[in-house]
Amino acid sequence: MPAPWRSRSSRKAAGLPGILLAVAALFGIAVASPVLAQERPPAALEAEPVLAPAPDPGPSAARAIASLIEGQWRAFLADDGAAAFAAASPGLQATYQRPANFMAMVAAEYGVVYRARALALADFVLWHGYLAERVGVTGPRGERATALYLLMRLADGSWRIAGCLLFRPALDS
Repeated sequence: MPAPWRSRSSRKAAGLPGILLAVAALFGIAVASPVLAQERPPAALEAEPVLAPAPDPGPSAARAIASLIEGQWRAFLADDGAAAFAAASPGLQATYQRPANFMAMVAAEYGVVYRARALALADFVLWHGYLAERVGVTGPRGERATALYLLMRLADGSWRIAGCLLFRPALDS
């Protein structure tokens, strides 16, 4: 099983211990690990690292993943916590327990995605052994970022979002 990964947060690390613990828990459990991440997330967004292309997941998986990501985005825009929470992996659901908790975290830490004006699905890459989709995001004020959606395939064959990393500058910068 891959090791836990770190978030890239736009919030300052100092003065936000509760949010940092929640983010650490999010990303520690997001990779289906029962333990919390031990590292504190960096204080600022960093440039996207060089990522290896992923093997083609196939057209049906690509469609299902696109539908999952776009569906969660539409749920954020509609303030539909239940639908947004349903797209999250079992580990995230266990961490946040309720849709309202999940939505509060996303609103606080992922504003560019939470109220994005547009998403542009780009390509599949590998992140620490996980299939991930790179997505160009245009935020509510026109700001641009790249979101890296970590994906988890469940035993029933369905897909869930296991976490999200944000990078700036955006893909096309």
